[in-house]
Amino acid sequence: MLGKKTWFGSALFLAMLAAMLTLWAGAGCDKSSSRGGAAARGAEMGASGDARAANDEKRAGELYQKLCDGGNMLGCFNLGFCYDRGACGFAKDQNRASALFQQACNGGNPNACAQVGFCYEHGSCGLAKDEKRAGDLYKQACDGEDAVGCLNLGNCFANGGCGLAKDDKRASESYKQACNAGNLEACAALGAFYQSGKRGVAKDEKRAAELFKQACDGGFADACNNVKK
Repeated sequence: MLGKKTWFGSALFLAMLAAMLTLWAGAGCDKSSSRGGAAARGAEMGASGDARAANDEKRAGELYQKLCDGGNMLGCFNLGFCYDRGACGFAKDQNRASALFQQACNGGNPNACAQVGFCYEHGSCGLAKDEKRAGDLYKQACDGEDAVGCLNLGNCFANGGCGLAKDDKRASESYKQACNAGNLEACAALGAFYQSGKRGVAKDEKRAAELFKQACDGGFADACNNVKK
């Protein structure tokens, strides 16, 4: 509605966006990874140290905390990554991280559901391994149109894991949904299905080649071996 003040136009949202970019630049946000959400790789601040980067991360943590305290689930999700990495001025605390991921998932953030699913599948983030719970969370994330959730759900169906029966047709559908949402690993996986023609889709080498090229061009190196020169 014209003239309606929205949170997305607020100074706080813009500040959080800047903080997210700062944090994710150090973390290495990777949309093609099966790691839930913005897969953290650790902030690298250089041999000499970079006080400004440290201050920016600390500011990011303060913003995420403020947003989470105010009920913003994206803030809680990003705060979880700060605790998971021991960044943003917080000591590493995987129990706190998993609690924040779960809070964000319960609050409707599908990225967080994919992350909690990853934690349960691998017995990480301070959570005991529970593959069935992981499968449920991946489905919840995929239903919420999270690309990583769909990728991981596809992997579960493809391998008969996460408490799910092997189902190549449902695996291909999940990979397609993830690929359409921009997940390059899923595009490559779907390409392999089309290449074989024995896993949920009819053989289509042209479509397989297109998918491998899409994944390779997007930066998923594993797909490049399948691209014809």
